[in-house]
Formats: sequence, structure tokens, C-alpha cells
Amino acid sequence: TSATQAVLQQTPVAESDRNNYSEVREVFFPRSGNVRVVERSSATGTLEHRLRRQFSRTRRSGLQRRFERYVRNSYKAEGLGRFDMSVARDMGQPFTLTAEALESGIGYTGAEEARMQLRSGVLFTFLPPIIRDAALGASSREGDDAQRAAMQLIGSRDADLILPESYRAELKFILHPPPGYRLAELPPPVETKLGSATWRFFMQDKGEVLQAVFQFDTGDRRMKADDARKLVIGLARVFEQPITVVTFHHEGAKLVSGGNWAQGIEAYQRAADAGTALDRARYAEALMRAQLGWLARPEA
Repeated sequence: TSATQAVLQQTPVAESDRNNYSEVREVFFPRSGNVRVVERSSATGTLEHRLRRQFSRTRRSGLQRRFERYVRNSYKAEGLGRFDMSVARDMGQPFTLTAEALESGIGYTGAEEARMQLRSGVLFTFLPPIIRDAALGASSREGDDAQRAAMQLIGSRDADLILPESYRAELKFILHPPPGYRLAELPPPVETKLGSATWRFFMQDKGEVLQAVFQFDTGDRRMKADDARKLVIGLARVFEQPITVVTFHHEGAKLVSGGNWAQGIEAYQRAADAGTALDRARYAEALMRAQLGWLARPEA
């Protein structure tokens, strides 16, 4: 063999911090009615390659129809608003995708509270199907025969499990509550070990906006059989958890319900002075409930 002959070199396997998926869902609450959601997705490493390959095979018109169905099914939306995607074959710029869900039924503003469901299943879409199926098979709520069979395969496994790639995924909700509404409760952060993988959830009250963040890190690409079983059982428990719901209370309604009528009426009045006809109508209704109907007449 010649000393100058090229020697094959094995490409190092990327760690999970090299393969990232990021999705930001910005939620805008109206003064009344269903929310508007703007979803922005990006990725790095092999996950970016997956997304580019997935979206490079369909024309834009077909993708737009596909995302129209997506927002109707996933967001219970009336329809698709803005839709933008970078050119999948253009490697000179990061791959990003933006979709807007109009009149989304998974969040709303009512007279006394505003609520939003936070779903995080997208974090696990890059796991092998057998892992997801096994987790569903181990769940007490779900699981068909094929999923239970997947769970049995993982449960009886002795060899190490090698993932197609290790990765980190983050889903961030940025919620803009309606004027005059305050967060009901800020839950404590949660971090759960799933074998060698990790799942996290935390919320941050930024004043005018609330951020809710879900994170998933697979850890090492190669995991022991016992860690694979712990991952499946841990995922099953995550799947069994109730859907996270964020609630904002109308400041005036919250005070009134607690018996603090004076401050509650003042809160309604502040909203009416700075708000719309709807805010003035709510102020008038609060005055009527407080048996101050004579003050409500100018608001009618």
C-alpha cells in the first residue's frame, strides 16, 4: 500500500446538541373569541436535512393545502393565514417554516377568563416509530395490538438500542394575554429523567407575555436496553399526563369573585376607559351585578 494512498476515515457521530429542532408558537389572544397562533420551525444538523428532504419533494401549492389541513386538525383553526417557507434546496440559508392558524379553537378569551391548551407531542416525532409505539402500548389510556407488541419487543430486548440520531428539541409558547387578564398560577418547573433522555417543562412570566417551554433531549445515541425501557415507560407517563392548560383571569372578575367589589369595579373601569365597546359592556355588566345600575346607564 502506498504511503500516500487515502485512508478511509469514519465520520464522527454528531452529539445531540448538534441536531436541534426548535418550534415557537406565538399565541395572540383577542379581547373575545378564539386565538391566533403563528408557528415558526427551524432545525440544525440531521434534523434540518430531514426537513429539507421532506419539503423539497412537494410544490408550494401542495404544501399550502397540506398546511391548511394541518392547522385545521392540530389547531382546530378556521383556516391557514400566513404561510412562508425558505427554499428547501438552498443550502446557503437556514431552513425555516412559518404557518399561521386563524381562529384556533385550542385557545379562547371569555368574559372572565382566557385559556390555552399547550400540546408538546412534536418533541417526540423524530424518535423511531418502535419507541413511540411502545410508549403508546405501555400507556394505560392508549395502545392497539401493534403498539403493545412493540412494547413487548422493547421489554424483552437485551442488546443496546441505537437511535438514527440523537437530538434536542424545544417547543416554546409565547402567549400574549388579552388586556386586563392576569395569569392564574405559575406552575413549578419539571425535569424528568427517561433513562438517559431528559424531558423538561417550565414557564416564565415576562410581564406582558408568558413563555412556556417544553424540552426533550435523547442523550447518547446508543443506549443500554434498560435505558431504552426506561425511555419507553417515561414517555408513556408523559403521554398519560393531562394536557397542560394555561389560564388567565380577568383582573376585575377575579377580584369580584373573591368578594373585593370595590377594587374589582375599579379594574373593570380601567379596562373600559382604555378599551373597546366590549370592555365598556363588561364594566356595565359588573356594575349591574354590584347593584349599581344607575352608574351603568352611561355605558349602555
